[in-house]
Amino acid sequence: MLLKPGEFAMMVKRAKRRFNLLIICYGNVRDKITMKIPTDEEYLIELYELYKDEKVINMLLSVPNNIQDQIINDILNTPSWKNNKYDKKEEILRESNQPKKFFNGLRIKLLKEDSESILEPCYKYLSSIPIGYLPTKYLNACAVKTPRSGVVILMNFGIILPLGLVIKFYISFWTWFSTKPYCRDHSQHEFARGIITLAKYCITYDDKYLRDALSLSCPSITPHDQLINNFWMVAEKWILFHEYGHAALNHLNTKNTQVRQITSRLRLNLFNKSQSQEFEADQFAYEQFKKNSTSEERFMNDLFPFGLLLNFFSLCEMLCKIYKEPNSKTHPPAIKRWERIKLLEDICKKRPSIASDIDNVFAAIYKIGGII
Repeated sequence: MLLKPGEFAMMVKRAKRRFNLLIICYGNVRDKITMKIPTDEEYLIELYELYKDEKVINMLLSVPNNIQDQIINDILNTPSWKNNKYDKKEEILRESNQPKKFFNGLRIKLLKEDSESILEPCYKYLSSIPIGYLPTKYLNACAVKTPRSGVVILMNFGIILPLGLVIKFYISFWTWFSTKPYCRDHSQHEFARGIITLAKYCITYDDKYLRDALSLSCPSITPHDQLINNFWMVAEKWILFHEYGHAALNHLNTKNTQVRQITSRLRLNLFNKSQSQEFEADQFAYEQFKKNSTSEERFMNDLFPFGLLLNFFSLCEMLCKIYKEPNSKTHPPAIKRWERIKLLEDICKKRPSIASDIDNVFAAIYKIGGII
């Protein structure tokens, strides 16, 4: 075949372009194959570095060292803390003022170990899911899809910290007129306002609210009260078990995930759970506690810790509307979840005092705080 002048040169140029294109395509494929995909544990740490809230961190770091040391020493010297089962007691206490260590440190390890003892044997694998306390005001707790198609769980560091005070104020308010009140160092109204103040702190992270709540000191209660500490851990387990439920019930498949823009900086591939799946996860948490938790962990009734948490979260949601603060959209309204979970044992018929007392206490708190 005879080629016209210049045709051979054009053919050579085309061949070179095709060859270069093949090299580029091969390079892209090679890069994808050899690119290091982070493990789920590494991805959890990446999320912390990307989305940690400096405002929350600065508030925690603002506590003077001498005050921090005094608080820790007072707790360490109480008999209930000396006699508890935990190793590295002082290290666990000091972590709370070191957000990066607290994120996935000793308290997380303790939480996972305690939770594993409650899980049924067929669900023990859930305890291997990486968990971290993320200092943020935009999430309650959520499951996040990882690059390896696994899952990590983020829990709100700022919500976890004040839970001890929430239960202290709640029990003090609740038992005020009983023959054995928990604490009468302040009036009922002051304890109610303390709970509202803590809810304001949880939605704004304005440390003035936390200082106001801390000013309601209770000298009649030891610095480390076993009841408060027990509830604190149980409350964390309830939150964690709800997220475990999504994994155990196969809610975490790719059809249920979507990228959500939480804030201008916070963009996560979250599990897009329907309300029915949220209720199923609540039921999973309840059933695990009912079957395997100790009487100490149940607090008079299997639903008591969950009821207190959900009513407190509902208070936070109401204050978000009043103060026009951003509200997490990863879960349905807390009060709907509470109404549904009360039906699991028809608690209003079997033991009406537990459920109705929680509802009545928060109704009184709303009235005192002028919240409709």
